[in-house]
Amino acid sequence: MPTYLVSPFAPKGRVAHGQFDHSSILKLVEWRFGLQSLTPRDAAAANPATVLDFSRPNLTPPSIPLVLDPGPHVCGSPDTGMAADDVMWQELASLPIMRSFESVS
Repeated sequence: MPTYLVSPFAPKGRVAHGQFDHSSILKLVEWRFGLQSLTPRDAAAANPATVLDFSRPNLTPPSIPLVLDPGPHVCGSPDTGMAADDVMWQELASLPIMRSFESVS
């Protein structure tokens, strides 16, 4: 199963080629707190801690780009925006099955 380890202990730019599954998280918790395995499955699971570097944590937060609001917002109320302009949506709205979604006054 594809696994992303997001942690200050995850080495930057490293790709680990081990096999992890859902029980690997349980394996990590059991390892960290010295607990016994609950089932044979988590006993045999790969421990994600093996790909972490606990000696050199990266405590610098990543820079996240500022994404500006693209506007204008064309998806407005049913009588404005794309719903009013696009023929495909007008045809869909006119189908008999769509009457069951009309608001009751």
